[in-house]
Amino acid sequence: MVSDCDAQSLAEGIRKRITEEVVHTNKAGEVQPVSIIGICERFDGWSMERNLNYVVKAMVTAKLQGANQVVQLKEE
Repeated sequence: MVSDCDAQSLAEGIRKRITEEVVHTNKAGEVQPVSIIGICERFDGWSMERNLNYVVKAMVTAKLQGANQVVQLKEE
């Protein structure tokens, strides 16, 4: 899990996964989704509500693009 990162690095990571690494092809030739694992729980200066809204928006965007993305939030 990533425990400390800022909004910009998280946004870039999610954007890269959604736009460049949404799916991959396995050895059998089947296209499979790529999971988004290890998302930061919070950003400095952001409320928890804003953090969760951001992650949910990223998940919805991924779904709309046809990928079954998985986002796990670290609990402390």
